[in-house]
Amino acid sequence: MSKKKESIEDIIDNWKKQLRKGSLELAILSHIKKEAGEAYGYILIKNFKEAGIETDGSTIYPLLRRLTNKGLIQTVEKSKEQKKHFKITNVGIQVLDELLEEWKTYYAKINHFIKNGGL
Repeated sequence: MSKKKESIEDIIDNWKKQLRKGSLELAILSHIKKEAGEAYGYILIKNFKEAGIETDGSTIYPLLRRLTNKGLIQTVEKSKEQKKHFKITNVGIQVLDELLEEWKTYYAKINHFIKNGGL
């Protein structure tokens, strides 16, 4: 039985998803750190869209749960509001700082590799 070939569109879509996966967590941690307890799901989605990064609640809310479960962020109680606000933890700051350095270094190396044909 022969395996059906993926279309070009499917290949590109799959690669885009892989590229976005880790970078969204990095961006969320960075945003939550910057907002210092004022970040919440809807505003994250809105800010991503304003930056041209298409995403929605079905992506953001599971990422927020995962980051909370890992102890990188925590919810902040706002007595009069129904929405969950998030604050980065000390561990989250350490992880973010290291990941940002890795991101910058890796991006520079990949960009150099692409521009110079691997040299």
